[in-house]
Amino acid sequence: MKFKESSMMFFVCFLFGLFPILPFNLKPMTVVIPLLIGVWVFIKHKKACIKKAFVYNSIVFILYLLSILYSDDVDYAIQRTITVSSMILLPLFYIFISSLKVDLGVVEKIERLLFYVFYCSTIILSIVIYLYIYKLGYFENSVSYGYSISYIEHHLWVFNDHPIYLSIYIGLSLIFSLSLIKSNTSKKLNVLIILGNLILLSVLVFLFRKGVLLATIVSFFFFLFKNFKSGKRLFVTTIGVLMLVFVCFILFSNSSRRIIEVINSTTYTKVLNDEPRSSTSIRLGVYQCATKNLTKAGLFGFGVGDTKNVLMHCYENTSEVLVQGKYNTHNQYLNFWLSFGFIGLIVFIWFLFQLFRLSLLSKDFIFMSVLIFYCIIMLVENLLDRQNGLVLFAILINFFTYKSISRQNKYE
Repeated sequence: MKFKESSMMFFVCFLFGLFPILPFNLKPMTVVIPLLIGVWVFIKHKKACIKKAFVYNSIVFILYLLSILYSDDVDYAIQRTITVSSMILLPLFYIFISSLKVDLGVVEKIERLLFYVFYCSTIILSIVIYLYIYKLGYFENSVSYGYSISYIEHHLWVFNDHPIYLSIYIGLSLIFSLSLIKSNTSKKLNVLIILGNLILLSVLVFLFRKGVLLATIVSFFFFLFKNFKSGKRLFVTTIGVLMLVFVCFILFSNSSRRIIEVINSTTYTKVLNDEPRSSTSIRLGVYQCATKNLTKAGLFGFGVGDTKNVLMHCYENTSEVLVQGKYNTHNQYLNFWLSFGFIGLIVFIWFLFQLFRLSLLSKDFIFMSVLIFYCIIMLVENLLDRQNGLVLFAILINFFTYKSISRQNKYE
């Protein structure tokens, strides 16, 4: 590659790595700027190669587009389809740059840059969260845990976001750190990463989003299992320290209350309108309404524009709490079933299967770990319904797809 084109790829992945600390209104730039660069490369070289893997990565957008045809609320359906447009725009970027012959070694360097920048961005984000809750007075017991979480979501300096998505950034950074430690030869740098992981883990436990915590733990152990034999002692020690600190925070932090609500039988038996309510009991109410309508969804679903109305109708007969919250399904698989029917669910599962298949063929276990991470979170969250979740998911799966294709091309 020419120097400018090589630098372009590093710049794009540097931009991807900044995602956790980009303000909400700037996060779409991680899609728009690469797409413009891709168009420029395509115009310059007048050549593109359409890889079927990137066509598969566009299937979610195609489902949304088709559902507009049979949605009653067409305006909302179009709005939701525009939201998921990154699922086709980022594959187009990689198709447009397919004329650039990038060596696998360069792609791996780009990946390390992405991991380091993303990791450092999340460290900055975590430190800001610590400073913010200190300013609120949390450490002086001036404000409650719930008050602090609420203010983080709505008023955190520049980076305010839902705790689930903040936790996703941290969980991914912890997974990326394993790859960095495994490939790094500098002991001093590895020590810094370990110290950084302690900061990340403490914030992850403070936010205590149960689904993200579970996903992080499972992905950690999967990556450890696949790399244990060739791992260094420092790598194994890092995992042990992280798990020890994790257990300590679970036992001694205010977050332990959220564990109790999961194992407490009253969470599952009391009426949802009764006080106090928990996030777990609310989710159970949502899931009950979602599952009641699965058979009515049929083969093609209600349409992406009408799923919210179907749920709201059920909420009106179930709980005022759900009506006021206007909750989505909080489960990506249930959402696809309701919106696109049983066929849509099968297509979505097939899409995930193709990603796993590609990661297995290329023996890319960090790719597979990230997929496991997301598949677990999708059990408790509609990641594709919010920009912050969707864009980052599209960034990662398409970059790893690009890397896997580069690895396969090396051996062809």
